[in-house]
Amino acid sequence: VLDTPHAYAVGALPQLQGEITIIDGQAWIAQPMGNGELQVDGPSAHSSAGAAMLTVAHVEQWDEFNIETALGDEALEDFIAERARNAGVELERPFPFVIAGTATDLQTHVVNGACPMKPGARLAAEQQPWRHQLSATGMAKVVGFYAADSVGKLTHPGTSVHAHAVFEANGQTVTAHVERMKFAPDAKLYLPIVE
Repeated sequence: VLDTPHAYAVGALPQLQGEITIIDGQAWIAQPMGNGELQVDGPSAHSSAGAAMLTVAHVEQWDEFNIETALGDEALEDFIAERARNAGVELERPFPFVIAGTATDLQTHVVNGACPMKPGARLAAEQQPWRHQLSATGMAKVVGFYAADSVGKLTHPGTSVHAHAVFEANGQTVTAHVERMKFAPDAKLYLPIVE
């Protein structure tokens, strides 16, 4: 994946032992270590790291769109779809996006052997994910894929996006799967340029 320039990806490590996020060829890998600790490696290439699942796009050029009002969850998904449609992106196929700016709400997790968002999931104590909820506004960069009608394949129930964030938490840069997000009006949405 990283041999081709401008890679963007979201995924999980083998046996769902952590999360993988790639932004413009920079790879971040996060793994829960127990006791609320998280080990994060990045932003560097990990030639030996594998993936149980990895959704990838290589995008050299992006269109930039201002997020002019605070948007979160469903409204943010609608904004992504509307801007993509207007820019000529096919909504019937999954496509990548990036959001960068001030997050006012960001709830995330890092898997630890099982998916906590699977309907009816009851995780054993040793499979509890690392969780983080932004307690104050902070800068975040989100990479994700918009995929309509892809529940169980690429997205979780109730959403058309699979997204990961890179942000500061507990004094370190971390990456995690996004469960919920809201961005302030200073944020930017980036969509691949359609040629």
